[in-house]
Amino acid sequence: MPSHEDFCRISEIIWKSGHFTNFGPVHGQYLQGLKNYFACHNLTLANNATIALAGAIKLLALRGKENVITSPFTFSATADAILAANKTPVFADIGFDGFNITPSEVIKLIDKNTSAIMPVHCYGFPCDVKGFDKISKDTGIPIIYDAAHAFGVLQNGQHLFLNGDASVISTHATKSFNSVEGSIVYFSNYKNIQKFEEFINFGISSGQVNEPGLNGKLSELHAAVGLLNLDRIEEVYQQRKVICESYDRAFSNNINLAIYQPGQRVKLNFGYYPLVIRSQELNARQLVRELAGKGVHTRAYFDPTLDEMPAFAKYTQGIPLKNLESLKNNVICLPTHEDYVGGVDQIISIVSELVE
Repeated sequence: MPSHEDFCRISEIIWKSGHFTNFGPVHGQYLQGLKNYFACHNLTLANNATIALAGAIKLLALRGKENVITSPFTFSATADAILAANKTPVFADIGFDGFNITPSEVIKLIDKNTSAIMPVHCYGFPCDVKGFDKISKDTGIPIIYDAAHAFGVLQNGQHLFLNGDASVISTHATKSFNSVEGSIVYFSNYKNIQKFEEFINFGISSGQVNEPGLNGKLSELHAAVGLLNLDRIEEVYQQRKVICESYDRAFSNNINLAIYQPGQRVKLNFGYYPLVIRSQELNARQLVRELAGKGVHTRAYFDPTLDEMPAFAKYTQGIPLKNLESLKNNVICLPTHEDYVGGVDQIISIVSELVE
């Protein structure tokens, strides 16, 4: 979080203005700061990533078609957004050596009822962007990225976020960059920015509603937190990087554990540190419980996977998810928050002892 003193200073300005929401001046400053950070004008804001993804699907999904192909290895909001847009999620298998769905698995599921493809940059690790670009070019199916975890991630020196027909970052409080609640939205076609902003403003356009919408605006108070955090984001990344590099050194040669390296041309935001358990005598749920008993709070992330949840299980449609099955209940995310810098050696010691 930013300092309380800084937040009080900017909130006093909001109080004096009496402008608390509806695209206010702090919202404008925050959005301009993000445009400068990403060096891109095709951006806008929403109150959360779920609403933003639903809006992107409504704007871009092919008309008269129902299915949106996505990942089962993600947070429930990914599927929630698809259903909120009155579409049907179809789960593709993830890759053998990663956490993301792949073009080779997705292309097997494309049919005449496919309206969009929604890959997820899980943990901020990049999907095969070029592969999905080719699918879109060959089929005309739009690519909408759930880039919830991907703020600040660079691939080949370019922001991973700025790919696809649309892309959505979450700035929820759990993210390495946050505005408490919120999201950042990219459209490759600038004309969709205005349509999207109408959608999140109840569908209002020139004083009337031509298409139904929702209330998805970001308040001035949330924008203030984002604006202040933007000024310190590189400092946060450096602190989190220290933690992740310590984990790398500790676990890279442990035969009971596997760490994933996305490649030298990728700069991560260190928002997550997924650790894959390879021991047959221990799983992620057990390790989470053992760590919690020692005061270290972690998460088996994602467990359960979406195909196992009652709300979404029916959408697997008998599709084999072999790679997902091999990963289920075997991934734990260790703490990367900057407040843990002083305790990282203790965490490593506890994890190593439990795994052995």
